[in-house]
Amino acid sequence: MAPRIFDPVELLDLIGGDRALLRELVDIAIEQINGQAAAFEVMLEDRAGLTRAAYVLRGVMLNLRAEEAAEIARRIESNAGSPEIKAEIDALDVALTRLENALLEFQRNA
Repeated sequence: MAPRIFDPVELLDLIGGDRALLRELVDIAIEQINGQAAAFEVMLEDRAGLTRAAYVLRGVMLNLRAEEAAEIARRIESNAGSPEIKAEIDALDVALTRLENALLEFQRNA
Protein backbone atom coordinates (compact mmCIF):
# COMPACT_ATOMS: atom_id res chain seq x y z
CA MET A 1 0.00 0.00 0.00
CA ALA A 2 1.34 3.43 -0.94
CA PRO A 3 1.97 5.93 1.86
CA ARG A 4 -0.83 8.40 2.43
CA ILE A 5 -0.40 11.94 1.15
CA PHE A 6 -2.51 13.41 3.99
CA ASP A 7 -4.97 11.88 6.43
CA PRO A 8 -7.26 14.57 7.87
CA VAL A 9 -9.43 11.99 9.67
CA GLU A 10 -6.48 10.60 11.63
CA LEU A 11 -5.14 14.09 12.30
CA LEU A 12 -8.56 15.25 13.51
CA ASP A 13 -8.69 12.28 15.86
CA LEU A 14 -5.18 13.09 17.12
CA ILE A 15 -6.19 16.65 18.03
CA GLY A 16 -9.35 15.62 19.79
CA GLY A 17 -11.83 16.46 17.05
CA ASP A 18 -11.07 20.20 17.08
CA ARG A 19 -12.01 21.21 13.52
CA ALA A 20 -10.92 24.84 14.00
CA LEU A 21 -7.46 23.66 15.06
CA LEU A 22 -7.33 21.30 12.08
CA ARG A 23 -8.10 24.17 9.69
CA GLU A 24 -5.41 26.28 11.38
CA LEU A 25 -2.84 23.47 11.11
CA VAL A 26 -3.66 23.05 7.42
CA ASP A 27 -3.26 26.80 6.83
CA ILE A 28 0.15 26.78 8.55
CA ALA A 29 1.26 23.69 6.64
CA ILE A 30 0.38 25.27 3.30
CA GLU A 31 2.47 28.32 4.19
CA GLN A 32 5.41 26.18 5.30
CA ILE A 33 5.47 23.80 2.32
CA ASN A 34 6.27 26.45 -0.26
CA GLY A 35 9.95 26.44 -1.10
CA GLN A 36 10.95 23.49 1.08
CA ALA A 37 12.47 21.41 -1.71
CA ALA A 38 14.34 24.44 -3.07
CA ALA A 39 15.75 25.06 0.41
CA PHE A 40 16.96 21.46 0.49
CA GLU A 41 18.73 21.89 -2.86
CA VAL A 42 20.65 24.86 -1.48
CA MET A 43 21.97 22.56 1.26
CA LEU A 44 23.22 19.80 -1.04
CA GLU A 45 26.83 20.38 0.01
CA ASP A 46 25.97 20.81 3.70
CA ARG A 47 25.37 17.24 4.87
CA ALA A 48 24.75 18.20 8.52
CA GLY A 49 22.35 21.00 7.56
CA LEU A 50 20.51 18.76 5.14
CA THR A 51 20.21 16.04 7.77
CA ARG A 52 18.82 18.49 10.35
CA ALA A 53 16.36 20.03 7.89
CA ALA A 54 15.13 16.60 6.82
CA TYR A 55 14.74 15.56 10.46
CA VAL A 56 12.62 18.63 11.23
CA LEU A 57 10.53 18.24 8.07
CA ARG A 58 9.97 14.55 8.81
CA GLY A 59 8.60 15.44 12.23
CA VAL A 60 6.25 18.04 10.81
CA MET A 61 5.05 15.64 8.13
CA LEU A 62 4.47 12.85 10.66
CA ASN A 63 2.45 15.25 12.82
CA LEU A 64 0.34 16.14 9.77
CA ARG A 65 -0.11 12.45 8.98
CA ALA A 66 1.57 13.10 5.62
CA GLU A 67 3.28 9.72 5.31
CA GLU A 68 4.60 10.08 1.77
CA ALA A 69 6.56 13.27 2.43
CA ALA A 70 7.68 11.98 5.85
CA GLU A 71 9.14 8.84 4.28
CA ILE A 72 11.08 10.82 1.68
CA ALA A 73 12.35 13.19 4.37
CA ARG A 74 13.51 10.14 6.34
CA ARG A 75 15.44 8.90 3.30
CA ILE A 76 17.05 12.33 2.85
CA GLU A 77 17.96 12.40 6.53
CA SER A 78 19.55 8.94 6.29
CA ASN A 79 21.31 9.45 2.96
CA ALA A 80 22.31 13.12 3.03
CA GLY A 81 25.79 12.48 1.64
CA SER A 82 24.89 9.93 -1.01
CA PRO A 83 25.10 10.51 -4.76
CA GLU A 84 21.36 9.79 -5.05
CA ILE A 85 20.36 12.65 -2.74
CA LYS A 86 19.39 14.97 -5.61
CA ALA A 87 16.84 12.39 -6.82
CA GLU A 88 15.42 12.18 -3.28
CA ILE A 89 15.08 15.96 -3.13
CA ASP A 90 13.29 15.89 -6.50
CA ALA A 91 10.96 13.20 -5.10
CA LEU A 92 10.36 15.40 -2.05
CA ASP A 93 9.39 18.28 -4.31
CA VAL A 94 6.81 16.07 -6.04
CA ALA A 95 5.48 14.74 -2.72
CA LEU A 96 5.21 18.24 -1.24
CA THR A 97 3.34 19.43 -4.32
CA ARG A 98 0.90 16.53 -3.94
CA LEU A 99 0.55 17.32 -0.25
CA GLU A 100 -0.04 21.00 -0.92
CA ASN A 101 -2.74 20.09 -3.46
CA ALA A 102 -4.39 17.73 -0.95
CA LEU A 103 -4.27 20.41 1.75
CA LEU A 104 -5.75 23.02 -0.58
CA GLU A 105 -8.51 20.58 -1.54
CA PHE A 106 -9.21 19.93 2.13
CA GLN A 107 -9.23 23.68 2.79
CA ARG A 108 -11.79 24.25 0.02
CA ASN A 109 -14.08 21.55 1.40
CA ALA A 110 -13.63 22.24 5.12
